[in-house]
This record gives sequence, structure tokens and C-alpha cells, in this order.
Amino acid sequence: MPLLTRATGPGGGGRTSLSEILADFVARTRFDDLPGAVVHEVRRSFLNWLGVTLGAAREEAVRIAARVLAQADPAPQATVVGHRRRLDCAAAALVNGLAAHLYDFDDTHARSILHPSAPIFPTCLALSEHLDLPGEAFITAYVVGSEVADRIAAAVTPWHNEAGWHVTGTVGTFGAAAAASKLLGLSTAQAVHALGLAATQAAGLREMFGSMAKPLHPGKAAWNGLLAASLAREGFTSSLQGLEGRRGFLAVMTPGSNPDALTHDLGRDFEMVKNRYKPYACGVVTHAAIDAAIEARRRGIEAAQVERVEAFVHPLVQELTGKAEPQTGLEGKFSVSHCIAVGLIDGRAGPGAFTDARVRSHDAAELRRKVQLVVDPDMGEEAARLVVRTVDGRQETITVDLATGSLERPMSDRALEEKFRMLVEASVGRERTQALIDAVWSLGAGASMRDLARSIPVVEEP
Repeated sequence: MPLLTRATGPGGGGRTSLSEILADFVARTRFDDLPGAVVHEVRRSFLNWLGVTLGAAREEAVRIAARVLAQADPAPQATVVGHRRRLDCAAAALVNGLAAHLYDFDDTHARSILHPSAPIFPTCLALSEHLDLPGEAFITAYVVGSEVADRIAAAVTPWHNEAGWHVTGTVGTFGAAAAASKLLGLSTAQAVHALGLAATQAAGLREMFGSMAKPLHPGKAAWNGLLAASLAREGFTSSLQGLEGRRGFLAVMTPGSNPDALTHDLGRDFEMVKNRYKPYACGVVTHAAIDAAIEARRRGIEAAQVERVEAFVHPLVQELTGKAEPQTGLEGKFSVSHCIAVGLIDGRAGPGAFTDARVRSHDAAELRRKVQLVVDPDMGEEAARLVVRTVDGRQETITVDLATGSLERPMSDRALEEKFRMLVEASVGRERTQALIDAVWSLGAGASMRDLARSIPVVEEP
């Protein structure tokens, strides 16, 4: 039997299936229903997404994906961010989703560690550009997509991740399908089928972390979600309980779930305002340790003086980022030892800290070999304590209870602007960077998303 619950969002009332409740929320939500704080959060998230996506446009994985998809001679429907070529909507969404997650610098839903913007914004941008829709439609689609994804991710956390699934790939497919359903004008009944088609395409394995396959997950989620909604619009059917059925997503892909998370205060309590933004281009579980390493540097400790660093961390930090000897930039993102090393040496941990060359550099390799991880179950997942000992007998202990970028220590609008400039300005110049920032902050004021998409500068090499 499918799981049943009481609808509490727009169009709710009575008892009906989870898929119907979510689909009805997607179909009925309007821009005018959205609180101002939610609209502003979409702008914050889009600024962050556009920065990390444009910043990664030249990277090898992005160029490979764009080149391969262009071989099919697709219709030039949508912009590939930072590139001259335009692809069909699904292909453009895939490449932009990959680029958005390549640096591991995108936003994170605090309850579930889902990265919602990576699969959902590419879907919204491609369809909004192709259909020449206004910013209000773009914002509304992102909100319903993000809410659906955030809530499904919260419902399967932590079991889904512990089983080895990459939630951004699996659950991101639902978010992309919901956003595409909104932009394509699907009815509640059609959106139910779109969610079912998303459920049967959901994929992404944590085994892929540290390789190009990891950022492919949100790219493929964007592709699959857009396909799901497009098929549903034409009458293609799925199970009506693809999410909650006895052999549906919740039952098959997690050993336990909390279905109440999907519908509680839906349309009133918006999960998307609980997103966090990254000051460092790696997984959030390493950020407290990076904060501590940067603080050690501020206290005057130089890498050449370090004899040993004891890093007291939650067990999850070692599980996810315990690579002691990374060999590539992507592997460096999953090495808390490398994160600590570059934080102490460079005082930052942007994309440049996670290139192949930086990971293989002598100073970073030498210092990370001096880092000893100490697993402490009493430490919070977002906390770290470093005990740094120097060759002359000095000892500094730095404890970070909550990392920069956490909900309790959020990045301000100004900090997000500075992050955007750091990622974009060297490639496109100060004036064009500021024009993009201004366009994002005015999103939803009636401007065409086609005009915005086509104003994004080209940064790829010829």
C-alpha cells in the first residue's frame, strides 16, 4: 500500500498520496505566493550558482561533456554557461549541472547535505531561456523544485547517504522534474507522472567521489528531470506512487525514511531558506578544520615551523575525507589533511587549492603528512579542533564549533558577491562582473531570462 498523509500545502485538505501532494504544490504555487525572504534567497542561490558554474567553464570535464553532447548536432536552444556553443535544453542542463558541482563550491541544504542548485538551476535556465520566460517564472520554478528536492532529501537522510547513494544525483532528479513541470505548465496529474519518471531515473553513487563522475550526477539529474517533465506533458505515464509505493523510491533506495518531512508545513515553511553557502571549494565537513588552519596562520604559525598537527574531527569527516595521500585535485577535496595544509599555507581554500598541481606540490604534500586525524565522536559534524605543534616547542589549540558558512555563521550578501568576483572577475573583467551581479539582484523584476542567459560572457578558450 502507498504511504498516505494529510496534505498541508497549497491545494491540500483530505488524505491523498505523497506524490499527489507534491505535484499539487508544484502545479498551484505562484510567484505571488512566495514570501520576500524566499525570493531573495533564490537570488542569493543563483548568484552563487552562476559564479561557480561560470568559474568552472574552462575545466576539462566541462569541455569534454560539451564536446561529446555537441556531436549529436543538437538544436541550439539554450546557453552553456561560459561557452560559445549552445545545445538543446537537456544537453545544456547536463553540462551546466556538471559545471556547477565540479568545484564542490555550490550550496548545501543543511538538513540533508543535498546540493539543490546544481541540478535545478540548469533546468530552470535552459527552459526559461528557450521559452523566453520572465524572471518571476524562473524564481517560482526554482522554489518548487528546491522544496520538493530538499524535502525528499530530508525524508531519506541519513540512511540514503549511508547506503552509498549520492543524494544530489538521486534526489536532485526530483527537483529538476518539479522545476521543469512548473515551467512547462503541467497539471497536478501530469506532475505526478513526472515525479514517477524522476523516481525511476534517480541515480548516483558515492563511490564516484573524487572523480569526474561525481559532478556528472547533478548534470544527469537535470537532464533526467527535464526529460521526465517533457514526457509527462505529452501523456507518457509512470506509476502514480513512484515515490511512496511499496517498491518506489522511498522503500527501495533507503532502509528507513521519514515521509512526514515531505509535507509538513509545505508551502509555509520553506526549506530552501535553510541552505548554506561555501567559503571553501570542498565538502562542508572539512570547513571547520580549514577555519582552524587559517586561524593558526593568522596567529603567526608558518608551515615550515610545523612539527605536527592533531586534527580532532567527527567520525564522518574521516569517512568522507580521509584520503591521506590524494593524487589529483578532485581527490584533494576528499582529503581533510590537504584542506588543513592549504588553509595553513595559503590562508584560503578556493578552486586553486584543488588543482592537480597544488595537490602534488611539495609544500602541501609535506605538511599534510604531518596531519594526524583523531576521530572524536563527541565532536560535532561541523566542528573541529586543531592542536598545532611547532619545531621550537610552541603549541596552539584552535577550536571551531561552527564553520563559516553554516546556518549559524552564514555568508552575507556581500560575502557572496566577493566570492562571485573571485570566481569570475579575472575572466570577464570588473565591469561585466558587476553587471552580472546587478542582473541577479534584480531577478524577478520582469526581465527576460533569455536576455539574461545570453548576456553571460564567454570564457572558454578557443
